[in-house]
Amino acid sequence: MNICTDVNGVRRTRTFSLSSSPLLWEIQGQITLTIKRLPGGLVTNWMHDSLEEGDVIGLTEAFGDFQIPQPAKPVLYIAGGSGITPILSQLETMAAENYRASVALLYFVRTQDDVIAREALTALAARWPALSLTIIATHEGEAPRYLKDSDLTPVTGLKVREVYLCGPKGLMDLANDLLSQRGVKEQQIHSTFFAPPAQAQLNSDQLGGEVTFTTSNLKVGSEGDANLLEIAEAAGLKPQHGCRMGICHQCSCRKTSGTVVNRLTGKVSGPGEETVQLCVSVPQGPVALNV
Repeated sequence: MNICTDVNGVRRTRTFSLSSSPLLWEIQGQITLTIKRLPGGLVTNWMHDSLEEGDVIGLTEAFGDFQIPQPAKPVLYIAGGSGITPILSQLETMAAENYRASVALLYFVRTQDDVIAREALTALAARWPALSLTIIATHEGEAPRYLKDSDLTPVTGLKVREVYLCGPKGLMDLANDLLSQRGVKEQQIHSTFFAPPAQAQLNSDQLGGEVTFTTSNLKVGSEGDANLLEIAEAAGLKPQHGCRMGICHQCSCRKTSGTVVNRLTGKVSGPGEETVQLCVSVPQGPVALNV
């Protein structure tokens, strides 16, 4: 979900994963967000230093497609550092609902002192027989110790598991490579990001065009690789948005005609109606949007 708050008089929006089960909200009317202090972090550090009980912040509806398999299937989670956050929410939910399929978690941290929610994880593993928990410290030996093929060997039935990845890009790239080598299909692998994936290389000479914002009755010309969100804001519009990185989908809207290129994947859309993300979509010729 997005958190909106004023930091030194400026409205800031950041996206965080829920770390609690939805059952906590249903039973107690509460949620938890596990927010790590970051060097140079503008909003995260302000929240640690300044946010107090009784303060008011803005929250959006929950969103995302990092979801528990239904019906139940065997699952492998690979998490790194604070990437454990959304996985905590899923594990708590699955344990409470007595999820019966096998669940394995490989959790990578720099040192054992960096484990987030250690007590919660060990308690889950103790009371929920379906969960296999492995915590791996990467920087406690003479050389860094990262994910390797042998870490996947104890995970039975790997080829039929749904795999969920969340953590640093290097870990996720390595996991994708190793899983692919072991025959896990791309459609079985689900990822959620705390930082944007690398952008595709686009030829700006082939991009740009007139953008029609039909709801606002406004037409704007564009050149180069400016995305639709930037074009809308430059025209004085304020469409809903969140992360500005293609992660949260809060800026999704309906394209009624025209073609756009996805900045992250390099893929070109069809020319007809479809939902696009403003922050990662670049017009390729005339485009009309319900904005």
